[in-house]
Amino acid sequence: MKHASTTSVRGDFDNHVVTHKGMPNRFFKKGDEFWVNIQGADGQWHDYKISYTFGWEPLQQYMVEFEDGRVQLIPFAWDTRAKVEGGQ
Repeated sequence: MKHASTTSVRGDFDNHVVTHKGMPNRFFKKGDEFWVNIQGADGQWHDYKISYTFGWEPLQQYMVEFEDGRVQLIPFAWDTRAKVEGGQ
């Protein structure tokens, strides 16, 4: 597990949109920070700052740290393999 940074994040956060169950989920950057816009537990859409990465290859997961101290994985992972190998 590493702090999210330009050297630790391998996913596409260049306004990359992943459609899941017909709903768009957006991965984006604010300066050097990595963010995701996904549906929260309350059913509403929220921007969450990615605090940590977990894993390197072939899958990398992303974690959000909440104000109450909880750290939770988001329901998406980045597959670092090339498309021809079954990855992105």
